[in-house]
Amino acid sequence: MIVIDKVVLMRRGYAHCYQKLSKDEPTVRAQGERMKSIVELRNVNVAIKGKPIIHNLNMSVPQGQVYGFLGRNGAGKTTVMKTLLSLLPMKTGEFLLHGRNIQNGNVDYLRFIGSLIEEPAYYPHLSAVDNLRFIDRIRGTSTDIDSLCSIVGLYDVRKQKVSSYSLGMKQRLGIASALVGDPEILLLDEPTNGLDPDGIREIRILLKDLAEQQGKTVIISSHLLAEIEQTASVVGIISNGRMLYEGAISGLIGGEKTCVTVGNPQQFEDYMRSKGLAFSAIDDASYAIRYCTGQDASDFVKNAVQNSISIEKIWDEKRSLEESFLKITGEMSGR
Repeated sequence: MIVIDKVVLMRRGYAHCYQKLSKDEPTVRAQGERMKSIVELRNVNVAIKGKPIIHNLNMSVPQGQVYGFLGRNGAGKTTVMKTLLSLLPMKTGEFLLHGRNIQNGNVDYLRFIGSLIEEPAYYPHLSAVDNLRFIDRIRGTSTDIDSLCSIVGLYDVRKQKVSSYSLGMKQRLGIASALVGDPEILLLDEPTNGLDPDGIREIRILLKDLAEQQGKTVIISSHLLAEIEQTASVVGIISNGRMLYEGAISGLIGGEKTCVTVGNPQQFEDYMRSKGLAFSAIDDASYAIRYCTGQDASDFVKNAVQNSISIEKIWDEKRSLEESFLKITGEMSGR
């Protein structure tokens, strides 16, 4: 069952050592140590009403991690999630769970998966407790409903009719529904939709705890890239039904350059040239220099000041997930 007060450390070294897929599937793979995958898609193609939607897609989700599934509207994220739930059949390809091939039509594996796809479903005239008990009976499980309501922040209103809930509260109920039966894997499509900043933060903490403390695998799609940056350890980026990148989020974010604002720009430029140091102007008084960390930055400022350079501000310019996402989806789609 879901552990609330007892922390079971399930964190493992994470893997993203992958091979490039194929010539027509220009997936970027981060490099590193490989880890066991719990969910895999291999060369999957999906068509809806005869129209190809997913093209030779490969996906590898490490066990016990939060996997951020990113893409623009219409990129194919929800289609992939529906395929994982057998709501849409694969035209060709393989779906493996714990290394075992799942055939089209075989739905026994669904007991290991909890999902929230698009809008959560509920009975508005029933309370959260009654809705969750109903799902619990359908799944044939025995879930501590009160504890589950507490986990998603609905404990105090668990006996109120869902029709009185705000959009954010209904979204929390959808996540609770996905957790009924204590599944190994959670598929969550835009789980923070409708939540205020405090609610988004609470869901972020919940999802990280479910992975890090309870060993669950969480696959989350979202258009809130800043949230994925703080939540996921692994990301997959999809565009036009093709996976463009899959690997560690650390491969997409991080420091790229150190920037300074100076009081005497011309004197700064002359100093940098005299030392053979590279720089580029950001504005009239700010410059990007090579990336400095720790003692390097301290030494740079000390030497500059000793040469009468007025350093008013120094900071790291970091690459964000949004910047990497736009670059990958733009370059690889030809924009």
